[in-house]
Amino acid sequence: MQNDEEPKDANGYLQRGVLRSRQGQHKAALSDLAEAIRLDPQLAEAYYQRGNARFRSRDVKGAYDDYSKAIELKPDYANAYNNRSVANYMLHDYDESVNDASQAIRLQPEDADPYFNRARSKSALRNEGGALRDINTAIRLRPDYADAYFLRCLVRKSQGNIDEALRDVDAALELVPDRRSAYVLRARLKLSKRMRLSALADMIQAIRLATKRG
Repeated sequence: MQNDEEPKDANGYLQRGVLRSRQGQHKAALSDLAEAIRLDPQLAEAYYQRGNARFRSRDVKGAYDDYSKAIELKPDYANAYNNRSVANYMLHDYDESVNDASQAIRLQPEDADPYFNRARSKSALRNEGGALRDINTAIRLRPDYADAYFLRCLVRKSQGNIDEALRDVDAALELVPDRRSAYVLRARLKLSKRMRLSALADMIQAIRLATKRG
């Protein structure tokens, strides 16, 4: 469906709302998704997609509410549990984030994202062993998961395992070579091992990336 076509039913508004949301037209997307819900209040995907649009608009609480409604309408909605886990993490409700991610894993055990999200919340709860187990599973399921390597680096750094942390940040940078925060983190890890020249090179690269984006 094109943006200038007027939808004829709830699914039409849903599809156009999703398209507009992905294009960054958040206000128009939210209007379309609200109309889809008005036309079909039982359409779980409309609440889910409005939650995504609200999350992109930085309305995390609104996103949480929509994901909750989607789950109420469709109790086996794995993606809604996963995204509500993220919303709970952003709202600093780490226990509920773990619970939602666990539900998503129960429903879709081969999806790497819920393991990553559960690991992030477990790390926030200082459950580093549990976090590492989940990160390892996420990487096994998706070997090119750069964020998972970066998170595992942070967890290993907090455990004082600097050598393993360095290997993880190296892996993250191989996958996403323009990640400024990874260079800064690697520089700090190298400084802790007195690798001063190499740390300086990483900081210079981080500055270059910041200047390029600025």
